[in-house]
Amino acid sequence: DLQLMGWLLLPLALLAALDLWITYRDARQTATLVQQRMLLGAARMIGQQIEIQDGQPNAILPPAALELFASPHADRVYYRITLANGELLLGYPELPPPPKPPAPDEAVYFDAWQNQQAVHAVAFSQPVLSAPTQTTLLIEVAQTLVGRDALAGEIWRTALWRQLGLLTGVALLLGLGLRRGLRPVTGLRDQVLARQPGTLEPLPSRHLPTELAPLADAMNDYATRLDHHMSAHSRFIADAAHQLRTPLTVLAGFVETLQSLPLAPEQQQHYLGLMSVQASRMQTLVNDLLTLSQLEGSPRPAADRWVPLGPLLAQVEADARALSAGRHVLTVSGGAGVQLAGSHSELHSAINNLVSNAVRYTPEGGRIDVAWQALP
Repeated sequence: DLQLMGWLLLPLALLAALDLWITYRDARQTATLVQQRMLLGAARMIGQQIEIQDGQPNAILPPAALELFASPHADRVYYRITLANGELLLGYPELPPPPKPPAPDEAVYFDAWQNQQAVHAVAFSQPVLSAPTQTTLLIEVAQTLVGRDALAGEIWRTALWRQLGLLTGVALLLGLGLRRGLRPVTGLRDQVLARQPGTLEPLPSRHLPTELAPLADAMNDYATRLDHHMSAHSRFIADAAHQLRTPLTVLAGFVETLQSLPLAPEQQQHYLGLMSVQASRMQTLVNDLLTLSQLEGSPRPAADRWVPLGPLLAQVEADARALSAGRHVLTVSGGAGVQLAGSHSELHSAINNLVSNAVRYTPEGGRIDVAWQALP
């Protein structure tokens, strides 16, 4: 549940981080816009207080112009009033000029440094209409950035707490929703865990949600196929055990006979031959069991690229002659220069099983011919 909720909350957290970055950028723009409006308002107030005395403009700094910047932050305000020719009328002479002179009644905003402090400034061109000649004043007002940065930070922190609250609420709702939505899954899990080992009864799917019904049906189908496989496996083991019991009983009887009765050499050879047949039957059954174990529990051997048929048939012939013990006429022909694509061990097992069955079920003195033919 926690992992799923984490994957659901991760994109929401990324979107929230992106929104916070956009909010921080917008907060700085908003704070800058507020500062620019205050700077322009102060510049206009100063321009409205320009008087003409003896034909020359006289600049007076109104107190209201500086009261606009009243705040709890330790900001410094700088101003300068100059004529078009650069003559200083009032203010700080070291205040930097704007990057380009503004047109009449136009404001230019710019960043600068004053007394080793970063400031944001406005340059406003104020025409003096009451002057006998056309006169234009350049009014500059600058303020340090402490208040602006504080306002931007306050706006951003408000958005941050809002985003954190939203994420917390979404996480709580997701937790409740996942707990309720995954209740059928956890119930199905508990049913599977509560089963005894080897139980293959079908899972109840009647009251499961529509989304989980196919999963339960697939598990039931797999359990059915596994039950059939295990039943066949059990029957095979039972049959193999029964078939092993018979030759073992016969061998035990023959051994007791050989041990308890004085027999002629011909009779001994007869009993030994019968014992060899029973031992061959047991060997075949054991080989079949080993083959089944390899096919079920072990990975299949890697297929050889090409297997020569001639040496393979020679091995099969040697095994068949040992099993026949001269009771059959055995001929193996062909195979020289022929190669088969596949695994040497699997091809040998397949051909050897065929020939071994022929040896076991062909009457004594019968003829067994082993040959091959390429199919078109």
